[in-house]
Amino acid sequence: MLDWLFKSKKNVALQRQQKPAEKKLENDSIFSSTASQSTLNEINSIYYDWLFAYSKNCDKPPAHELKRQQLALESRLQRTSAADLKLPRLPRVLPKLMLMMREPETKIKTLVDLISADPGLVFKVLSLANSVFYRFSNQPINDLQSALICLGEDGLKRMVVAAVLQPILTVEAPSFKKINDKLYSHVHATANIGLQLAQNSQSNAQTSYLLGLLQGAGNSALLSFLDTHCMQVSTDKNSALFLAQRIFERNHVDLSHKIAKHWQLGNELEETLAELAQTDTPNSLQAQLLKSSVVGAQIRLLANDNTIDHSTAKDWLKRSHLPHRILTQTH
Repeated sequence: MLDWLFKSKKNVALQRQQKPAEKKLENDSIFSSTASQSTLNEINSIYYDWLFAYSKNCDKPPAHELKRQQLALESRLQRTSAADLKLPRLPRVLPKLMLMMREPETKIKTLVDLISADPGLVFKVLSLANSVFYRFSNQPINDLQSALICLGEDGLKRMVVAAVLQPILTVEAPSFKKINDKLYSHVHATANIGLQLAQNSQSNAQTSYLLGLLQGAGNSALLSFLDTHCMQVSTDKNSALFLAQRIFERNHVDLSHKIAKHWQLGNELEETLAELAQTDTPNSLQAQLLKSSVVGAQIRLLANDNTIDHSTAKDWLKRSHLPHRILTQTH
């Protein structure tokens, strides 16, 4: 029944032998420092205005009133229990998948058996493999055999993890439906850029990819909270949107860290997310890599949407110590 699997493994091995060595990213020192605070502030300002589609022509609430509303909502957010925040449950297969990702010697048959036991998971894996985030060729990937050949063993592992996390990474808050696609694109861009950058550092590429997904795990829960409470604090719709933007920017990574702790994903992942949430200039290599991936994804999305021109994007990448090719390289 699994004869195709062993034939596929031979094809994957042959493709790897024939595939030319990948070029290293042009800047070997991208993790020696992160972007300056002024550069990060500039990027964040435009990115979050774009994300929430907030117009600078709109009247903002007075600074003192905005601060009062923000403190009130953030205080409520801190007091809200995990159950009331609707923190997502740990996907049952995620711990096993994470173990497989970290163990290069994992037998591919074990992974295929795990996927095949859940037709819904098979559908999600194939849908992602054919999406704009991961499309590797013009030929559609219609089955696990094709997925294994196109993605390789490590690529298939990553695809399964992304498929398992997909329901958690999609936003259901009615008032923020338009933000859903943008956030989902940013999460996958962050994961893929992290994978690219890790190949040029001493970081584990699979861990970097996983962290790129996990830094967005709090998006859905936070937007649901804001959807419920923003209009209770601010009756003006435009002011409520601006307030939601400010609170989301300040708190979404912290909530992702809390979810990682809630899931008990381990010290390495939890500490990296905690560092990302607490500072714009992290010290550890893994947190620097994740921060660089987040910023690179922001720049890529803004450039792809023509919110910034190409010269601005290249300037931001240079100031952020990031290679220019991440604007176009998707996997």
